[in-house]
Amino acid sequence: MKISLSIALSAALCLSTPTFGRAQATPAQPAPAQAPPRTTFVPSGRALTEIDVRGGGAGKISIDYGQPHASGRVVFGTLVPLDSVWRAGANRATQLTTDVAITIGGTRLAPGTYTLALWVSKTEPKLVINSRSRQWGVPYNTAGEIARVPMRVRTLTDPVESFTIALVPNAQRPGMAAPPNPGTGVLTMTWGTMQFSVDFAAQQP
Repeated sequence: MKISLSIALSAALCLSTPTFGRAQATPAQPAPAQAPPRTTFVPSGRALTEIDVRGGGAGKISIDYGQPHASGRVVFGTLVPLDSVWRAGANRATQLTTDVAITIGGTRLAPGTYTLALWVSKTEPKLVINSRSRQWGVPYNTAGEIARVPMRVRTLTDPVESFTIALVPNAQRPGMAAPPNPGTGVLTMTWGTMQFSVDFAAQQP
């Protein structure tokens, strides 16, 4: 009888004794909702102008450049200072690659890769040609400079929004009175209300 009572008393004490040090479970809180990132575009992309060369020296001539946009800004004289060397594009330096020997404004270039820049002027612009390639566009480093070739300049009636470089071959077209000089063309740089140009030609073998 005494044993039975001791067991019953021990059981009652165990049931009534509070427990300490045991973590209490809490309901999981939902993670706060995150807004998706906004879609944006970089201000300037890369552009490429390229022409095929046929005949005596087959290959390509190409210019790879960053293409900035005016976006309502006045370009030359404000955004791009006058009487200074400009990288003729955005970000990485503008790069000319030619598979054939060429002349630009009378300056002879062997096949290879070159950096192009622009001496910005309303009266005496120049194409700056440098032998150093794969460089950043600014600051301009004169090391490796080959020539500063005079360019023509004209004012446009309608402004051009995006900076554009073009290699325009002199090709025979309907209505031309005389055939053009083969293997020649015009390199143009156009932005805002100004266009700069210079003649180029493949060196005949």
